[in-house]
Amino acid sequence: MTVIHVPGSKSVTARALFLAAAANGRSTLVRPLSSDDTEGFAAGLTALGYAVEQEADAWHITGRPAGPAATEADVYCRDGATTARFLPTLAAAGARGSYRFDASAQMRRRPSPRSPRPCAPSASTCATRRPRATTRCASRPPASRAANSPWTPGSPASTSPPC
Repeated sequence: MTVIHVPGSKSVTARALFLAAAANGRSTLVRPLSSDDTEGFAAGLTALGYAVEQEADAWHITGRPAGPAATEADVYCRDGATTARFLPTLAAAGARGSYRFDASAQMRRRPSPRSPRPCAPSASTCATRRPRATTRCASRPPASRAANSPWTPGSPASTSPPC
């Protein structure tokens, strides 16, 4: 069993969760920082089909180098920028399904690394297509949806939410 001692940092905890999910076997994060961002990352891993067990002082993650176990998932990234960037990458790396990612209204207003301005309402959608997987991540909310309205998991793929 791999044991990782994680300092009290949202960023380090999220990255350790990512690495544990991509690793083979069971990893334990000792004293991870529990925050809305890290809880959202763990919930996103669970939605993708990774086994995540949370205890008071340790989180146990069963990794899947082949990618998510779920063949379809709606993942809400909350306010976590690391979550919104890392989970779609993890899903696309070895996925065999369709995954939709969304974030809070605040995250939708933040500039993405590819854009110098916040996302404005638009139907612009980027998609990573692989022979066995489709990962959808809209860079801007569709015009049919207000920029600050919450996306509902289970929405049709044609209204792919932003990350």
